[in-house]
Amino acid sequence: TSAKNFSRPSLIDQLPPLEKLHLIAKALNVTADELLGITAIKETGKPLSKKLMKTAKLLEDLTNSDQKAVLHYISALSTKNGLKKVKKETQK
Repeated sequence: TSAKNFSRPSLIDQLPPLEKLHLIAKALNVTADELLGITAIKETGKPLSKKLMKTAKLLEDLTNSDQKAVLHYISALSTKNGLKKVKKETQK
């Protein structure tokens, strides 16, 4: 019998695309450096809920256009409610 070559996906294959990094960081309210472990995550005093974490994962799977629309909507709601406005990210 011949041995079959099965390989597990590497960690790199399981990571989200680099161009989504800023969106993930924004959804989690951390910087990209904090997300990558380059700098320590600043304590916000309030942990993220499981529901918010699931929502961030859903956002990650949307197209860039849909992600932009969601962030625009969040920004509009935060402005309406007197909260800090979400900064616009430059599109490359």
